Amino acid sequence: MQAVSTSWKDSQQKTVVPESFIEIELGLIDPAIQENATPSADVVHFSNIGQILEKDLKVAPYVTLEQNLWLLNGEKQILPTDNYGNTGYIGSALSGADGRFDPPPVVSVQLPQLVDVYLPGLTLEWDQAHGDYAVDFDINLYNGEILSDQIEVRENTSVFTPFPRLIKDFDRVDIVIYKWSLPHKRPRISKMLLTIHVLYDTSNIISLSHSQEADILSARLPKTRVRFSVDNVDNSYNPYNARGLAAILMERQELKIRYGYKIGNDIEWIPAATVYLSEWNAPQNGLSVEFEATDILGFLDKTFMKGLYRPGGISLKDLAEEVLLDADLPLVKEEVPWKLHESLDDIYTIAPLPLVRHSECLQMIANAAGCAMYVDREGFLRIEPIAVFSSEDYFRMSGMFHAGQSSILPRSLGTNWKWTDYRVDNFNSYKYPEVKLSKVLQQVDVTVYTYFAESESNEIYKGDIEVNGTETVFIAYTAPAVDVSVSVSGGTLNSVKYYTNACQLTLTGNGSVTIVITGKELKTSETVITIPTGQRGEIQSIKNPLVTDTSQARRLATWARNILINRRQLTLNWRSDPRLDVLDRIYVQNKYRFSPLHVTRLTYDYKGSFKGKVEGRDIG
Repeated sequence: MQAVSTSWKDSQQKTVVPESFIEIELGLIDPAIQENATPSADVVHFSNIGQILEKDLKVAPYVTLEQNLWLLNGEKQILPTDNYGNTGYIGSALSGADGRFDPPPVVSVQLPQLVDVYLPGLTLEWDQAHGDYAVDFDINLYNGEILSDQIEVRENTSVFTPFPRLIKDFDRVDIVIYKWSLPHKRPRISKMLLTIHVLYDTSNIISLSHSQEADILSARLPKTRVRFSVDNVDNSYNPYNARGLAAILMERQELKIRYGYKIGNDIEWIPAATVYLSEWNAPQNGLSVEFEATDILGFLDKTFMKGLYRPGGISLKDLAEEVLLDADLPLVKEEVPWKLHESLDDIYTIAPLPLVRHSECLQMIANAAGCAMYVDREGFLRIEPIAVFSSEDYFRMSGMFHAGQSSILPRSLGTNWKWTDYRVDNFNSYKYPEVKLSKVLQQVDVTVYTYFAESESNEIYKGDIEVNGTETVFIAYTAPAVDVSVSVSGGTLNSVKYYTNACQLTLTGNGSVTIVITGKELKTSETVITIPTGQRGEIQSIKNPLVTDTSQARRLATWARNILINRRQLTLNWRSDPRLDVLDRIYVQNKYRFSPLHVTRLTYDYKGSFKGKVEGRDIG
């Protein structure tokens, strides 16, 4: 659940909630060009002009002796004597009484080489800290000393000014500032990005649907999906518009979404999602463009080939990192995009990962660890234990857990809701939740796998492949194997990397190459650990090849049992508060009482205001 102010929470208890807001930022950027650029200009001593090329810079609102800068609103900061921090570009010139500069200051950004491919445009953010901006300015693009393109802007009224147009053949950008929005002010630039950061808000967003799914048992993959439609009356996304944005949209471009409410005179924002563009459609006879985006799991759709049998064992945390590093994921906030719980360091397996997608490998690791897997609103993939409640004599309480660990709280909670501050009741719900009962659980069976190698080598692959020059290929075996060897005829084997289910070969040849692979097949035997419920009903089986330890299997079986004995599965619609997340625990009112609910599926729909749908397991 997202942290919000007390005022936000209080506003949700009113019959009419405050005005709500959505912002969606679509970033189209070439990081290599951006990182190697060098800005220069005449600046004051506390300016740090190099920072204007940083994508996520937050500028400090320092006060100086410029006119009307000492606003007593509690947000300004006194300029320190050194270590100025984040300031961006602050020019040495002051605007005149009419806001004009004489002579106009110039900010020059030199690129390391000629940009000879199309970029989607550029974005300027002026005085982020104080809300000022350039009114009249030019953006000049140079190829050497030759002016190759120019953007003239007059009567600008915005701090954030994107320029969505294709630009090419330049190695320098000059920003010439003629007039500022206020008199007697220094020119300031917080960001200059060789990209387009298109910002959609409630003025042009027609509708939005945001869904989250996660499974407490990691029995299925989590999913975050956002669909939204935007006003396209100006045909910005028409494929026939040569100056439009359609030509530069690509799959997997990052979208950052946030939600807000007007609290007092300000807007309080919370993150909503970090997702990546997957589909878009702009009907020729329509007035809107439709977008769809999914979370970082969309990058984990290739097969993981590098599983290894490790008789000495490997921790599930190290195994997960091995899979994630192989996937080559984009960074989130300039760091690796995953957060793995420390308890995975203490759980080991000897098993090789099978030939499945990277995402499925991570799902198997989460399930074997007794953890849930999900993607948070910042875009980080997380594997961590989730506090689980039992519908018997005790609840489990939220807190710091190791995978499979129990923490209990007496069943009678009364009105003590310390473990959640959110409830859905007759005030904010359209009707009582619908209830569906799962089958009675008799027992949970968890299979423990023991691995052993055959004593004799057998042929596990034979085939011909076409090789022209030097190529690197993966060959999958017909069965998992150890002590593998390869023989090649018709070509040259340059190098080989052996894994348990496949090998990576670098070959040189000119035509058909015959490959024969032999090895000792890796076999398994199975033992089943059973945890009963004391009732007659259905048997739930967990067959995860990473479970190779009997004590861990027993913990998994107990963990799954405590989840699945909660039979009531609820679905409800309500006037949603968008701070709620999947896997949160909340209170829900039914016809007789309040019951705690563990949320497993959540959808927000927005058409001027939020409404939502929740599915989950009643844990009361």
